[in-house]
Amino acid sequence: MVEEVKSSDREQQTASGIILPDSTTNEAPKEGKIIALGEGRRAKDGEFGAFPYAVGTTILFTSGFSTQKIKVDNKDYLIITDADVLGVIE
Repeated sequence: MVEEVKSSDREQQTASGIILPDSTTNEAPKEGKIIALGEGRRAKDGEFGAFPYAVGTTILFTSGFSTQKIKVDNKDYLIITDADVLGVIE
């Protein structure tokens, strides 16, 4: 489970003054902080593989079709797969 770090809620504006909401602009990677991890991916031998990151790690990720948005205690979170993680920010 990832808590998205909001860089800013900015909209882009064209030279003629038309405001483009984020949904129409290029999808850039998002930054988030890992707050919970599952068991990991199950290997062919039945064992779970270890994650290369831990709770508290800040990551860059994409939010594709597999991303699930949830709300817990009025806070928004994302559930992503390890394939969505692009890198770790140190």
